Amino acid sequence: MKEFYFLIIGFILGLAFYPLIKNYLLNKITDKFTDNKKVQQDILKEIYKSNKENNILTIDILHKKINIPISNLLKILSKLISLNYVYLSDNDIRLTNKGKEEAKDIINKHRLLESYLFEKTSTKLKDIHKIADKKEHLFNEEQIGIIKNELSNPCIDPHGDILDENILDENITSFSKVITLGYCQENEIYIVKHIEDEPAEIYEHLVNLDLAPFDKIKIIKINKDYISIINDKGKKIDIVHFYANNVFVSKMEKNEKLQNYFDFLLNHEIITLDKLKLRNPGLIIGLSFYIRGIQRQRLMELGFIKGNVVIPMYNNSISDDPRAYKIKNSIISLRTEQASKIYVLDLLSLNNINQEKIKELINV
Repeated sequence: MKEFYFLIIGFILGLAFYPLIKNYLLNKITDKFTDNKKVQQDILKEIYKSNKENNILTIDILHKKINIPISNLLKILSKLISLNYVYLSDNDIRLTNKGKEEAKDIINKHRLLESYLFEKTSTKLKDIHKIADKKEHLFNEEQIGIIKNELSNPCIDPHGDILDENILDENITSFSKVITLGYCQENEIYIVKHIEDEPAEIYEHLVNLDLAPFDKIKIIKINKDYISIINDKGKKIDIVHFYANNVFVSKMEKNEKLQNYFDFLLNHEIITLDKLKLRNPGLIIGLSFYIRGIQRQRLMELGFIKGNVVIPMYNNSISDDPRAYKIKNSIISLRTEQASKIYVLDLLSLNNINQEKIKELINV
């Protein structure tokens, strides 16, 4: 009789907990599938990168890059070969055309997700790459289309990479002239094309220096310890050579107007808005690249654009933060965190220089 009662109780408990058990098993199966898919796509990306750089990629080298047991790696490689994604050529692992297209697709998804996290979320910059790397395998084409529409079909990711790897391949000659900052020459002007996001510690340091993709920079001085530059917002930055290897630039053509602009920046002190004295008019030289998404759009709509004049009117009576600024006949409240990313020229520091001439000079 006891056995019968236990059987009935077991049956009732099974019915009660069936949805939980079902979900648990499904999640386990899904996790296993996702992990396998992630590893396969990570392997394809690694092979693509190696092939693109014309490096030899043996199984031993790939094993060091992909942190899984060698037996699992061999099984996955065997599967990728059977799917016509990969082939071996004299112990060098290569992608087929089908494999290249698959690798490009996942790289494009990764860059798009980085752009979304950069523009639409408050994710810390140092975490964006890691999160995109984890989530890139989970999105289908319909979801990717929705993200593209929400971002108005962006072309560049937060590190300066073109979102469509196929476009990069088609224009490979224009990117062959890209060099690292360490190979630059003094007194020449360059544009930052890409900032490598790994290792994360170096990337975070470069971000804290406010060095960003699309910055125009002039090399002031190079010595054995560091490279001294000034960017087009007037910020002077010293970068040690080890970190300079993570910054990729392209030399700009000779341009007298741009040269005159940098000469002007070098001869005048550019400060951030939070450092501008009360009641002193400041000419906006530029906004940091790292003012992101909706915040950037709001500031620009309020008038915080290059060439406009802003005046600090008064501080918060208790903490000096936020601070009130006058711009285009409106009073706007900004916190130090925002104001410290807006670069200005104190107009009262100038000696008999026409403001309109300055605006014309900085309009490059």
